[in-house]
Amino acid sequence: YKKVSEDDCSPCNGSEIYFKLVYDWATSNMKKWDLIRVGVGFTGLILKCSNLPEFLTYLKSLKKSNGIDFHCSEWHQNDGRTEKVFRYQLIDHKGYKSTWKKIDRWSDGNIRTCFGYMTWSEAIDHPVDMKSSFDTENCGSSWFSPCEDEDLPVFPLPYERETRGYRLEQLNRLSLVVSKPGKSCVQACQNAGRGVCAEEMFPVINSCKFLKGELGGYGKWNCWYSEDTTSPRLEMYRKYIKVRLMDHGYCDSRMFGHVRICPCVRK
Repeated sequence: YKKVSEDDCSPCNGSEIYFKLVYDWATSNMKKWDLIRVGVGFTGLILKCSNLPEFLTYLKSLKKSNGIDFHCSEWHQNDGRTEKVFRYQLIDHKGYKSTWKKIDRWSDGNIRTCFGYMTWSEAIDHPVDMKSSFDTENCGSSWFSPCEDEDLPVFPLPYERETRGYRLEQLNRLSLVVSKPGKSCVQACQNAGRGVCAEEMFPVINSCKFLKGELGGYGKWNCWYSEDTTSPRLEMYRKYIKVRLMDHGYCDSRMFGHVRICPCVRK
């Protein structure tokens, strides 16, 4: 499959974890979608390569009409095809004005900016609008709408349900850095070029489930629980992930030989 994007758009900063989730689902569920929308208009569209010849022929037949972005959804919402709408807007539109209606589409609250719900309904009046927006009323915490055929768990960490009130935009700037032995998280984030250690994010990462899912090869290690102030950390000799019994952690803590797991946030 291919991702289509307009030339004045780019992926939202920090959206990589969302795109990975979408691509993994798309690859495992090829029969459940023909178009996956992660952006408004003719951008942020994931299309099946097998559909492209017929779809492009359809677009060419309408080349003298306005609204190629709407025609894209029209084709994918008919004749047994399925348009899936991802929960969040993952595309950052660089322009501020619509060339079609000369209105401020991108900041009037109707079309969401990065990580807002994928909404494309109130701002522009067109029959495909509602189907091209995420159905917040009926799909709850689903990943996609329509969601009636969906057999998916609710959003996992670090996405939404267990983020304890932290903003999605902040969570998407979060990355984990493994420190060198004996170094603090202040030093680790700085040396890795990943921004600064965010002490308020320790409650988010201080979870065995979260760490095992985000630490690559270290995720195969078992978890221990610890009271020391340098946790969460890696116990390299015994090959354990040590999770702190108390949620709160400290960026400047360090101890000889301890390999810390640090929440770094880009500015």
